[in-house]
Amino acid sequence: MVRRPHRSVPLIRAGFAEQLRRLPVRSADAEDLVDLVLRLPGELSPADRAQLLQRLVLSTVGFTGVALEWVVLLGVQYGYNRPTVRPEEIRSLVRETLRLYPTAWRLVRVAATDHEIAGVSVREGEHVLIGTHAIHRSGAVWDRPLEVCPSRWEKLTDDQRRSYLPFGKGEGMCPANGFALKALEHLGCLILRNYRGEVRLRRRKPHARTLLAPPAGWTRLTENGVTPPRP
Repeated sequence: MVRRPHRSVPLIRAGFAEQLRRLPVRSADAEDLVDLVLRLPGELSPADRAQLLQRLVLSTVGFTGVALEWVVLLGVQYGYNRPTVRPEEIRSLVRETLRLYPTAWRLVRVAATDHEIAGVSVREGEHVLIGTHAIHRSGAVWDRPLEVCPSRWEKLTDDQRRSYLPFGKGEGMCPANGFALKALEHLGCLILRNYRGEVRLRRRKPHARTLLAPPAGWTRLTENGVTPPRP
């Protein structure tokens, strides 16, 4: 449980809001995310539009990009980078990747009323931290929870479906969840089918900040049929 929000988030959002106040609304069709947010109908304040813009940037550039890094890294490590890999295999790989390494590794919700969680008192307005990473690795829900096992997605239990939260759940669920999955499956298939790869990691633990990113190291991709240069 977190008693106060991370200080950098409201500062960044306030900066977005100030910039949006200064920008005119273009009459032509929207050309980028800023135009799109400015042209949205309704009585939205600059703060509301700033929050939406921040979420869109983080979702499209941050979360989806980092998730694709994980998909390619695990795909290379576990032999999915081959010309014969099937879309169904990549689909299962993407879901297993998001189970083990959800880029949104913790979710924050604001308590609407005073209540208790597992005997801990929570007051209205407090921020509650939900550990997605821990839920996805619970031995009470998942068989061999720490292993990369894409085949588990061929048949899930009801508990596993309820416990799978890579995009959140409820009103705070990421609105791009369907698009993000399709993008990861499509791009993952294109990359893993057409490129050979090599992974070297300097550390084993992921880089955990706002996003859960791969550990320090590199993944080298070489187009099939092309001899890689010497390092």
